[in-house]
Amino acid sequence: MASSSPFSHYLHDSHSNHRRKPEELTEENKEKRPQVRMTPGRTTITPTKEVSAHGPHHYTEPLPPLPPPVPQRKQKLNSRSISCVDCRPSIVPLEKSSDRQSRRHSTSDTNDEWRFVATELSKKLLATARKRDEAVVEASRLKQTISELRRELAARNDVPSIVGSGSLSTERFLRSVSSARSAVRMLARTLTGHVRPYISPSLLLPHHMEALLNRVFYSGFELTDEDETQIADPSARCNLNQSEFGSVQPLNWDQVLTKGTRHYSDRLSRFCDRRMSDVVGSIGWAPRVWPEHILRTFFSAAKSAWAVRLLARSVHPPVPILRIDQGTSFDSQFMEDVAMDGTEFTQPAPVTVKLLVVPGFHVYTSNCCVVKCKVLCEKMEHKYG
Repeated sequence: MASSSPFSHYLHDSHSNHRRKPEELTEENKEKRPQVRMTPGRTTITPTKEVSAHGPHHYTEPLPPLPPPVPQRKQKLNSRSISCVDCRPSIVPLEKSSDRQSRRHSTSDTNDEWRFVATELSKKLLATARKRDEAVVEASRLKQTISELRRELAARNDVPSIVGSGSLSTERFLRSVSSARSAVRMLARTLTGHVRPYISPSLLLPHHMEALLNRVFYSGFELTDEDETQIADPSARCNLNQSEFGSVQPLNWDQVLTKGTRHYSDRLSRFCDRRMSDVVGSIGWAPRVWPEHILRTFFSAAKSAWAVRLLARSVHPPVPILRIDQGTSFDSQFMEDVAMDGTEFTQPAPVTVKLLVVPGFHVYTSNCCVVKCKVLCEKMEHKYG
């Protein structure tokens, strides 16, 4: 350090002596003061004469030479030395434990709220994705059915003629069937989760509630309703059903909740009332008030099933419905097992129909096809005597 070097110490002492009060010069002191003569590069000190008891010719010993002058740059460097006398350690105030705890609690509460919101959104996203995937699979299967039966159509020339203002659009009919199947399946899940403590345990088995609802919605599918019986002309009946389909198809729950079903369609209103009574009587659950989410799901299923009926009866003859009775041998040309997910049976044991889950249709148009039924099958075991 600069303060511990001899040179700096010397400068410090020299500076201190320089600040002392100068002594008063007397004649005697003037004589004792050495004479300093400065020349460039050399300093000469000439001692003065001192009168002593030995006589005027005796001199004192010469003074030691002064050190060379300090350059001005070094003096400036030394004057820049840093003093730490007034230095104090910086003290950071510690946070109180109560403040830390309160901030920790507030952060934890915020995280819990975001976690809850994320969970709810994930549930809704999963439900929507599942419904979308089911509709895509259903549409894919129906398209496969069309492609299979179009090949069979090439060998047939006995397709019945269709009377009406226009032929049935096969694609639109298949989309309506797919939408109705998805809506009824959603209603079956909603009802099962809500009325589980009040219904028969047999309805809790897989596909049984869905089979019951489809049986209710498609009952009397082949029969004419009150409005159709008043029209003798088949072409006029087709026009009536096509017009009804155009007014019913775009309806949504908010419109019905605001003005009621009868405001838009008297026929649809009667259909919903009858089918709701049939559902209540079939499952043995009669609440005083239906929860809104079940009502909304029920309306979606009823409207979709009614739209399928209107399209099926917008041509003459109407599109026949395909039903399979219990105990019928399984036929992959007209049936699809819901437990096999589209795979074919490889076991040699005969398979029979245990339960009709969803009915099918025979579509006799220019694009003749069969919409397969969905059934639940069982294998028949051979008995040996």
